[in-house]
Amino acid sequence: MSQLDTLAEKKIELTNQFAIERYKFILDKIKFLDNQYNNYLNLFIKLLTAILGIIISSILISKKGEIDASWVRYIIEASSALIIIISLILIRLTTITIHSWKDYRNDEVLLLSKFEIDIDRKPPSDQKENHWNEAAFITLLWATVVSFILTYLSSDWILTILKLNN
Repeated sequence: MSQLDTLAEKKIELTNQFAIERYKFILDKIKFLDNQYNNYLNLFIKLLTAILGIIISSILISKKGEIDASWVRYIIEASSALIIIISLILIRLTTITIHSWKDYRNDEVLLLSKFEIDIDRKPPSDQKENHWNEAAFITLLWATVVSFILTYLSSDWILTILKLNN
């Protein structure tokens, strides 16, 4: 075996090792991005529960007469603004996650096709994006934004219904 053959074999072996490591890296990133949805959803539920707890607590304390309606209005408005901000941030993060996932999936498909490996991996399709959990989560976040904008704008009406307005 000549020195050129040995160098060519080493280059092929190195290329194959590099491709395997790159593929592992891509799969790790895809798994990480798949888990981000659960992290964002859990964070949203925890924060929403805590903030709604603050609103409900302030209403109950006001019913006892320990704080007046102006404080409840302030708490409702501040809490609504906080939920809106959190929801908008999570919408942006989820959108970034979706785009990153698509990029890594395209990298995976490209790498597999470059090495002529056919395991039926296709590039991501925008047509099926509405079936993703992330799409439903973004819809939920937008609904939350709209409902808390309405809550923010109608805090007096809410206080009247709860008979806290003097």
